[in-house]
Amino acid sequence: MQSMKVRAFKLFTGIPAAVAVAACSKDAARQSATRSSAPIDTAVVATQAPTPSAGRPRSLAGLAYTSLPSGVSFISGAAIPVSSGAPTFDVAHVKTPDGDHAWLQTAGPKIGGTASHLVIADLTLPPMSSTESLVMASCDVNGKLDPTVIAIVTNEPNAKQLTKVRQAWRANTDAKRFDMIPVDGVVCEEPDAAE
Repeated sequence: MQSMKVRAFKLFTGIPAAVAVAACSKDAARQSATRSSAPIDTAVVATQAPTPSAGRPRSLAGLAYTSLPSGVSFISGAAIPVSSGAPTFDVAHVKTPDGDHAWLQTAGPKIGGTASHLVIADLTLPPMSSTESLVMASCDVNGKLDPTVIAIVTNEPNAKQLTKVRQAWRANTDAKRFDMIPVDGVVCEEPDAAE
């Protein structure tokens, strides 16, 4: 049995919730056998911004925006390099009324003639202490830079390399989700640290 805790999983397709739940229940065993072995943590793909359900943070996956929604503030972000000709993706660390989130985004449709961002996956981040931060696009996995990795690390004064990694995820641009990854072998760099 795979040891994994999934904080939230919602799929919004525009069909009534009862039908979606019945369909999900019927196929759950078959789908779990065919899913990737990578644990998924709060990865949501939606066609519209869903409403919150009891006890769960509201996901904003599916949201197309030209400016951040009311109550959401931008903390930091990083572009994810992709092969030429492929869509451009970025990861944004945002604070919402429900807490901190990481968004996997790409260019969205024009809204009123203005280009927008489209949130394709929304990761609810666990609470961080005052000595922790989210590092994006500057983590090595087993000695090789992986700009798709984001990690919660313990801040170490004047350290160039941050080795105390509490949790890490990989932005999966193909599957449009965040996959939780083991922290063994993950080392992040603090771009602003002293040399």
